[in-house]
Amino acid sequence: MILEFATNEELIKELTMRTTFAGVVVCSKKEQKTNEVHDNWDVYSSLNLGQTKIILEHALEQTETHGEN
Repeated sequence: MILEFATNEELIKELTMRTTFAGVVVCSKKEQKTNEVHDNWDVYSSLNLGQTKIILEHALEQTETHGEN
């Protein structure tokens, strides 16, 4: 078996191109593993713009409902 290395961006693009994936991935443009609050994001989606907005709005509503950490 041969393992290939890939960047996070390559892995996310591969995921969102799969026909079995229906969703949205939001990730920081910075690849850090600290508690720093990130303010610059990339959004990858296998959905159209309207569907992507609905999912992100619902996620925000859930965050507000469950409280922020």
